[in-house]
Amino acid sequence: MIGRAVKERGLELADDLGQLLSLLVFYALGVVAVEVIPAATWQAVVYALLSLTALHMVPVAVALRGAGLDHATVAYLGWFGPRGLASILLALIVLVEYPEVTGGVDIFVVVALTVLVSIFVHGATAAPLTERYAAGRKRSP
Repeated sequence: MIGRAVKERGLELADDLGQLLSLLVFYALGVVAVEVIPAATWQAVVYALLSLTALHMVPVAVALRGAGLDHATVAYLGWFGPRGLASILLALIVLVEYPEVTGGVDIFVVVALTVLVSIFVHGATAAPLTERYAAGRKRSP
């Protein structure tokens, strides 16, 4: 019984620590944003917008093909599916661990810009699209 309680508390601590570290990474992204936004080119902006739409939604739709999900669910998952923290960390790894990579700073700028745009666009659309999706789920059997 004590072992189970310790295990549960350990899992809670790990979850809380993970949340804290995620918040710290997003905080750092906010701090870096003042440098990233001025460094962004129009090509980076176009790529960021494509990353949030077609370049993310099409692979999600392909991956979910045959899963028996309706179009609304696939679109919802494609729009709100996972992204963000892992992208930032991978871009930082490229920037820090492989400084000889040509365009490493450009890669980081594009990734950071994409995540920043994602935070605002997905944050702004979360409530209305979730309500719309939920209303559609209530209507279907």
